[in-house]
Amino acid sequence: MSANMLAVLGHSTQDHVAFQVRTGMLSGAVWFFREIGWFELHGRKVSGPWGQARFFTSDLDSPVVQLTELSGGSDSLVMTENHLAVHFSRATPEEAAKAILAWATYACAGEDASIEKANPEGTKWFVYLPALFTFAIEIV
Repeated sequence: MSANMLAVLGHSTQDHVAFQVRTGMLSGAVWFFREIGWFELHGRKVSGPWGQARFFTSDLDSPVVQLTELSGGSDSLVMTENHLAVHFSRATPEEAAKAILAWATYACAGEDASIEKANPEGTKWFVYLPALFTFAIEIV
C-alpha cells in the first residue's frame, strides 16, 4: 500500500510536522508508516534523555512527519483534534480505512481502533488507532 501525504495538522516547525506517539509504541508507529510505504529518514533519527523521535515522508518532495515518543510519557494521553491526511492511489478511502483497521488488529495495535465516515459521500474516512497515536488518520 503506498500513500501520499496531502495535508497535516499538528505541532509544526519550518521543515516538519510533529505528532506524539504513545509511550512504548514507537516501534509499532514505525511499522505502520513503513507498511503504508513511507520512507524513514534515518539521518534525522534523534534520541536523548527526553525520549526519541523518528522522521518519515511519503516521498522526497513531500513534507516530513516527526513521530515523537517522550520518555516517561503518560499512558493517559487523550486523542487530539489533530489528524494526518493521506491518499492511497490503489484503494478507495473506505477500502484503505478497513485495511488499516485489519493491519492494526494483526499488529496488536487494534485496541479501541475504529473507523468512521468523515463525510456523507464516503470520500473521506477517519481511522483512529489510539493504541499507537493521539491523532487520527484521515483517508482522502
